[in-house]
Formats: sequence, structure tokens, C-alpha cells
Amino acid sequence: GSWMHRKSQSNFVWLRDRLPKDMPGIRPIIYGYDTQLVQSESVQTIDDLASSFIARLASIGRVYTSAKPLIVIVHSLGGILLKSALVQMASSLGEEGSFLSSIKMIFFFGVPSRGMHMSHLLPMVKGQPNEHLVQLLSPDSDYLTSLNRHFSGIATIRDIRVISAFETKRSRTTEVCLIRRFPLPLV
Repeated sequence: GSWMHRKSQSNFVWLRDRLPKDMPGIRPIIYGYDTQLVQSESVQTIDDLASSFIARLASIGRVYTSAKPLIVIVHSLGGILLKSALVQMASSLGEEGSFLSSIKMIFFFGVPSRGMHMSHLLPMVKGQPNEHLVQLLSPDSDYLTSLNRHFSGIATIRDIRVISAFETKRSRTTEVCLIRRFPLPLV
């Protein structure tokens, strides 16, 4: 589509800047959260982040039964956060539980549902408050196994269509680069 011909702007966000023009009948809502790994002081768990997401949805009126149908697009850790939020909402006796009926489809892009290799991430968070959060994403995580089982049940019962996309080629991993600064000679 025309979104491929975007202007060369560093702050271009497809969901915000192009999608509403291509599909004027929709209202995109973008949710962001703290994903800093290195030198993070955050003690939030995935479930804490999911609770914050639910609170944000409530503040904009998305948890009520009158809400329009919703298609959710998530990437990477955002997919784990969404699964946790849906599990929390499904077990809620409040109005949050009714939000699930408005979700019709979820697109997962590069979501580490079965975990991810930690060898390049653990050294970055060693000894930091967020180390436990990163460990929950390992391939042998009981948390992810339980979360996936609960989420699958919710998606089936609520008839939510789930589409997952992932990379089929190797890509560079996250790494910390230390740059040494040397004085440049004056010319």
C-alpha cells in the first residue's frame, strides 16, 4: 500500500501516521511501556506491566461492552504482556472481563511465546532489579508455559482469531556496544 512510500522522517509511526489515512474508519491506539534493559531500576514484573495496560485501557474507555470491535497488533515482549493482561481480565469479576468480547483478532509479530535464548541478554541485566523479568522469558520458563496454556483457552472460548508471524532468517541479536572515545588530532 501507500504506507511504503512514507516520507523519510525519523519519527514516522505507521500505525499513527499512515494507517488512519489508508483506513479512515479505524481508531488506532498505541501503547508503550518501559523496555530499557541496561541500567534499569524497574522492579515491575510482566503481570505488573499487564495491569498497567489494563488500567490504561480503562482510562480511555476500552474495557466496556459498548467498545467497538478491536484488532490488536503486538510485537515481541508486548505479546507476552498482552497475554498476561487477557488472563487477568478473564479472571476478573469486574468490567475488565467484558473487554475480551470486543477483541476479534490478535496479530503477534516476533513474540517469544516459547521463550528466547538468554545468553546475550542475561549479562546486560545481571544484578539489576529487572533480571527476574528477563529470566521469565527463557525457553524453560514455567511462567510462559502456564501463560500460553491460559491464553490459548481464552482465545478458543472467546473465538479470537490469532495470527503469528516470526522471522525465518537469522538476524543480529541485542548487544551492548562500548565505544571508546579517543581524542582526534587537530588538523
